[in-house]
Amino acid sequence: MAAVLGAAALLRAGAAGPALCVALEQQQLLPWQQWRAASWRRRPAHPQLPHSRALSAGTAHPSAAQLQASVEPLGGRHEGVSVLSLNRPEARNALGRQMVRELLEALETLRQERSTRCVIVRSAAPGVFCAGADLKERAAMTTSEAAETVSRLRALMSAVAALPMPTVAVLEGAALGGGAELALACDLRVAGRAAALAFPEARLGIIPGAGGTQRLPRLVGAAVAKELVFTGRRVAGEQALELGLVDHVTDEGGAMARALEVAADIAQAAPLSLRMAKAAINGGLEVDLASGLALEEACYARLLHTRDRLEGLAAFAEKRPPRYTGGGGAGGRLFREPAGSFAARSQHQAWSSSSAGAPCGAVPLASRRGGASSSAGSSVGVHRSASSAAAAPGAWQRTTIYALSSGAPPSAVAVVRISGPNADAVLRALWPALERGDARLPPPRQMALAHLFLPAGHAAPAAAGGCDADAADGAPPSTVTGTAAPGQPLEQQQQRQQQQQQGDRQRARLDSALVVRFPAPRSFTGEDVVELHLHGGAATASAAAAALAALPGALRARPARPGEFTRRAYEAGRLDLTEVEGLADLLAAQSEAARRLAAEAAGGAARRAVAGWRERLQRCCARLEAVLDFGEDAQLGASEAAAAAAGLAALASELEAHAAAFERAELARGGLRVAIVGRPNSGKSSLLNALAGRCAAIVSPRPGTTRDVVEVPIALAGHRLAVADSAGLRQTDCPIEAEGVARALQEARGANIVLWVCDAEEAAAQQPAERRPQQGGASEGEWVAAALREAAAALSGGAPTSGGRALAAAGAPALLLLVPNKADLVPPEQLRRLVAAGRAALAAAAPLPQLPAGRAELLDPVSSLNGEGLPALVSALQAGVERAAAAAAPPSAPPPLLTRLRHRELAAGAAGHLRRAAGLAGGEDGGGGGGALELAAEEARLAEAALAQLTGAPGGRDVEGMLDALFAEFCIGK
Repeated sequence: MAAVLGAAALLRAGAAGPALCVALEQQQLLPWQQWRAASWRRRPAHPQLPHSRALSAGTAHPSAAQLQASVEPLGGRHEGVSVLSLNRPEARNALGRQMVRELLEALETLRQERSTRCVIVRSAAPGVFCAGADLKERAAMTTSEAAETVSRLRALMSAVAALPMPTVAVLEGAALGGGAELALACDLRVAGRAAALAFPEARLGIIPGAGGTQRLPRLVGAAVAKELVFTGRRVAGEQALELGLVDHVTDEGGAMARALEVAADIAQAAPLSLRMAKAAINGGLEVDLASGLALEEACYARLLHTRDRLEGLAAFAEKRPPRYTGGGGAGGRLFREPAGSFAARSQHQAWSSSSAGAPCGAVPLASRRGGASSSAGSSVGVHRSASSAAAAPGAWQRTTIYALSSGAPPSAVAVVRISGPNADAVLRALWPALERGDARLPPPRQMALAHLFLPAGHAAPAAAGGCDADAADGAPPSTVTGTAAPGQPLEQQQQRQQQQQQGDRQRARLDSALVVRFPAPRSFTGEDVVELHLHGGAATASAAAAALAALPGALRARPARPGEFTRRAYEAGRLDLTEVEGLADLLAAQSEAARRLAAEAAGGAARRAVAGWRERLQRCCARLEAVLDFGEDAQLGASEAAAAAAGLAALASELEAHAAAFERAELARGGLRVAIVGRPNSGKSSLLNALAGRCAAIVSPRPGTTRDVVEVPIALAGHRLAVADSAGLRQTDCPIEAEGVARALQEARGANIVLWVCDAEEAAAQQPAERRPQQGGASEGEWVAAALREAAAALSGGAPTSGGRALAAAGAPALLLLVPNKADLVPPEQLRRLVAAGRAALAAAAPLPQLPAGRAELLDPVSSLNGEGLPALVSALQAGVERAAAAAAPPSAPPPLLTRLRHRELAAGAAGHLRRAAGLAGGEDGGGGGGALELAAEEARLAEAALAQLTGAPGGRDVEGMLDALFAEFCIGK
């Protein structure tokens, strides 16, 4: 169980820790990329570094002078130690954009480096470690840019804490703000007596934002941390040692030498042992003892079959120094997967799962004053590290989930998605070649052919050959059995290899599949993700699910709940709420209009719009606050209040326009309803079948055959149409048919478009309708007049409903189309006269109040039997769909952006608050005095909260219940 529990699960478990409270938006991280070998040579020269050497031969990179962060691997007695240098002396090593970018790249290099056992972080600029954030650079930023910069700084500190090997910070001179937070992210700190640490952010109107408020109390205790943050006072070397801020103090200028001694001592240990020890200590600091012991056992088990362990035993028996290489078992490959360390993987998942607005209830570690003490002269001591923040309280409780993501088989390919801390370990358990070292984990985002086998019974698969990679890249610990006899590592490994091969022959083959890995944090869920692309048979998919369910103990995975993959992506900050809803709509889209709308939402269109609205609102609020705080100048205060009122009113108008465009979005999502209505035996069911292209409704010459509503989906003009046939309208004594007639009337009143089907044969014969007394001498256009009267009667009545369907027509259809049917039964000449007379009667008829346009349209005759006139009917229907969609919102409304009812309600609510705020600020409601401005500021705050709730951002109301309902809409595999 190698991943850290997400923020929501931590809250439910009642635990709290730094990973919960230090939020990290993964999209702010720079993409991890392979560091070029030349980057090791692009470093500033430093005469104090002993035995430095480059990782590859060659001359210095021509741009070395411009580097602000560089890595130096050392040699000689400091073999295994690398030095990460900060080199921006002109700005006192202030953390600007370039330095942060280069530091992140350097950290990724170190994370993947095989030979590094300890990292020293120091300054190449004299007299300063790091002056913190680059405030000059930040002064020119917008609010959103500043927020992004802070997120990157937080990501930087988290990446330092996430390094799998021990880290030592060298403090000579000032370490202020972000510089102090950088030191806290390291495992150990060595300071000169003149060093000074301080957290001055509160005096600048902010707080420590890169982990300081979370790592500091865990290091020195809550009371000391509060005093340091509240006052911003500087702490010198000796006092910092007493408080527990640093671990060693030396004379001025001697910190680097002392750090080299500490690092050299650390580098004598086995590389994988250092990594597992750091993971066990960090992960166990904030869990209960039982969980910590279980973690220790799991980390210990990862080392049982490494060559380094065998080398340590052999060296002890032979009374010689061990020669550790970082080697694993039979596979013999070092760090086979450069995807991140055990601790780093866990930290990334914890940070990405945390919520910036989550409450913190962490219990800080005791300060050094109340625990063990260490003097400057002691080389070994009990050191409390701030990098304990790298592990979250629930690190070993988050489960791995799996599901079929490609739809129900049979299909060409069945894709099984696995997400969680054990994803890579699950793949190893099903792929025996990885255990033997005959294959290696494929690089991230690259497919590889794998021969997968079912697990052997319920025994945990052994981890030979893969332990080195597991320990280095962060695969979760698994249970291993057996030990190697000291002095016989090769024979023991060969014997174990033979046993494994024998075991493979006893396991049943699952499938030959393509597998692809997406290591955290660059995956959909923000966790480790593995996909198995199997043959798409139902039995193969079932066997895969059974195999995953049968995995034992530490490898256990469970079936995913509906929408759980997407929920984890949301909790990891990979998606906001509007993007999640857009994804749900994209999966459910059945028309081109719905697809386009959902793709925009899933792509972040609403998120970007809401971010812009919130930024504009914050500027208006800043004006109001300025008037309230510094409004002594009446003229200046009035102008600022007026500007704020104008901005609030403009934003309210924009939100109201988007709320008005909601109906258009609802049409795109839910589609339009088309009701086929008319007298019995007028050919309604035949017309439905002709439009559907199949026999969807029963056709019979007996009147009253259709009783219930028969609905068929049709795509037209980019929209989804729900075309519904219904019972013929007539008076009847049959209660069943009467219910069908009532449902037909309800359908007509709830439709966007009504196709009123007329019997052309009946009109040609001038036969009286069944429900109308015979009218002798009626003109050839009387049939249209009769149809209009019947339509008016059918569409009248109370507020119509749509039987709970997705869309109703808000009281009346947008369009009424009269369709003469059975054209094949009327002579052509007589049919032309009927149509001409009908159109004349239609033009002379009074407008229908039930229709928005007031008038119906008479279409050309059609024949449901032979298809005559159907293309013209489809064209007319398409034009009607476009007109109905256009009529759903005012012509001036913007393109639909708010796609759900809750969006419209929140936008309308925010607009209402903004209108009231604008009135108060402009003097319309209360004279514009101080009290009115305070009320205006409160109304603006309520509007901000409503906008925050749109995207699920911190500041909005609790959305947990709404999330449960939303993710229930997803399929299991999403």
